[in-house]
Amino acid sequence: HNALHGPGHDITVETFKPSTYVNQPLLIVIPGVVRSANNGRNDAIGLACKCACLVAVPRLSTEHFPTAADYDHGGVFPNDAYDPVTGALIQTTQPNPPDQWSLNVVLSVLHQVRKKENNPNLKYYLFGDGAGGQFINAFALFLFPLLPVSEQPVRMAIANLGVATFPGHPIMKEKAVNVNRDKCYTGPNRQLT
Repeated sequence: HNALHGPGHDITVETFKPSTYVNQPLLIVIPGVVRSANNGRNDAIGLACKCACLVAVPRLSTEHFPTAADYDHGGVFPNDAYDPVTGALIQTTQPNPPDQWSLNVVLSVLHQVRKKENNPNLKYYLFGDGAGGQFINAFALFLFPLLPVSEQPVRMAIANLGVATFPGHPIMKEKAVNVNRDKCYTGPNRQLT
């Protein structure tokens, strides 16, 4: 494992590099609510060997990322903007400054691996499960549009979400949420739980 400097503290990153590695992309995994970087790395080893890619899984501890707003939702909005039961945004609020978003840990991991591999153009994929999927969902909506092409992931895979956030109108047509309107919360974004 490797360490990188996060917002005000160091973050341990569990990594795996298969013997078959030949300059393939990096897979950054954001674990679920248990936040087990070891399990995230171990679960990705088979795929890494098959695809000859690198794996990096940051350890985002409850000490440094204590709330669902910090972890599940990437620190985009303040903790009090979310319903404590459903996790959905319950009020219209201004986002935190982008440099305070915990989503930035993805870029820190990318930059560190690019440096270690001496490959400034290394491409990457993102995968998140459960709370990690919600983290990647927030990354896709809020940070991805701000990134230069060189820092955008090739693909993002999101699995087993408890709360999914969708862009609001006019980006997303109202028809897309009509099916589950009774479970839809309104705020800066539409969310289905």
